[in-house]
Amino acid sequence: PGGRGIPGAGGGHLRGNEAVARLDGVTVEDHVGRTLAEVAPLVAESVSPILAEVQRTGVAIRDLELEVERHGERRTTLASFFPIETESETQYGHLVVDITALRRAEAASAAAEQRYRRLIEQLPLVTYVYELTPSCHATFVSPQIEELFGYPVSEWTADVTLWDRVVHPADIAIVRRAEAEARERHEPFELE
Repeated sequence: PGGRGIPGAGGGHLRGNEAVARLDGVTVEDHVGRTLAEVAPLVAESVSPILAEVQRTGVAIRDLELEVERHGERRTTLASFFPIETESETQYGHLVVDITALRRAEAASAAAEQRYRRLIEQLPLVTYVYELTPSCHATFVSPQIEELFGYPVSEWTADVTLWDRVVHPADIAIVRRAEAEARERHEPFELE
């Protein structure tokens, strides 16, 4: 959810929307005429120096990731602060998107990937992940590959031609054909 608020020259909000109200934990009506420090003091601690910099320089600050605390909970937001020129005065707006769920999902995904890699690295087999586009190259190779073929993981991920040099020249055409057919059918293949 994203929120938008526009504080006036005196610092009190001229307007806001439901999303920013949810982020700050008060109603839209409670924003109007009140400063961020009055509405959400803990959020204001993080945001006020940034807004002061925008007011001082007149230069927007965009896509700033901030950790803020609200009602005892840490939230991650992506915020932009910018001046708004009107005929009579300069006002300052801010757009805020709560990305807490996204960051938590990324952290959970990274942790799951780390557990998966540790598991894979314990199995008595070689596991690899190849990215096929835009160019075919290994993005992950389990460390067991060095024992099997004598080349470290770093060489497998750096050299896209290494597999062609490791497979016996008489077998490379058979391997390539089996790989292509398996990709076309979206099926695994087994080849000795």
